[in-house]
Amino acid sequence: MPERTWPIGDAALLVEVGSRIDTALNSRCHALAAALEKRSGVREAFAGYASVTVHYDPERTSYSAPKAAIGKLLGAETRVGPRPIVNGRGGTPGGARSKGYASRSTGPVM
Repeated sequence: MPERTWPIGDAALLVEVGSRIDTALNSRCHALAAALEKRSGVREAFAGYASVTVHYDPERTSYSAPKAAIGKLLGAETRVGPRPIVNGRGGTPGGARSKGYASRSTGPVM
């Protein structure tokens, strides 16, 4: 799905990178937010599940500059398949190895 971008007031924009909730899409959103925060005129960028909100300084840049940067950044991405995620026991909670699936932990989140 091509990204869609909307203005939010006069100093922010929302870019929808996809329409589903999955780990790979969320990773793309976090990478996009990190890359945008390094750009001149961007005050803050933060990722949602499938979107990124960008707050920019309207005295230093306009809506079109971060929107163009988003198109370039997403166009420059290479498509990489999901990496297997395994827990310390070497597989899924049942002990079997699986590719591309994350393990679930019942332990505390730190």
